[in-house]
Amino acid sequence: MKKMLFIGILPLLLMAQPSKEIQQSLATWQPISMTIKSGNLLIVIKENKVTDTIFKAIIKNGVCMPIWLGSKKALNGIKEVTILNKFQKQGYIFEGGKDACQEMGNLKDKQSDFYLLGHSKLY
Repeated sequence: MKKMLFIGILPLLLMAQPSKEIQQSLATWQPISMTIKSGNLLIVIKENKVTDTIFKAIIKNGVCMPIWLGSKKALNGIKEVTILNKFQKQGYIFEGGKDACQEMGNLKDKQSDFYLLGHSKLY
């Protein structure tokens, strides 16, 4: 019985919650859920469709902002960020974590847009 209970709880233990800094910076978009699994920060938003404008805003003004403001641990262990619509069928994946955010933060506006889109793919 104990073994079956542990096996049932194991997937929940492997999924972590993002840091409070990330949760606070993403609060503007009122995400349905935010979880971390195997180095992937999965963010599900309330929109029917994740447009490139929404994606850029969430990455630049939400996910990467704590890093640009000096946080040392906001994206620790994150290798990619997936942003999905409310149906979890469409979205974008940003391939990069803390290092990619730091590099993007050193670029000017248009250059950072190109960097972001160059390190992203459709879900």
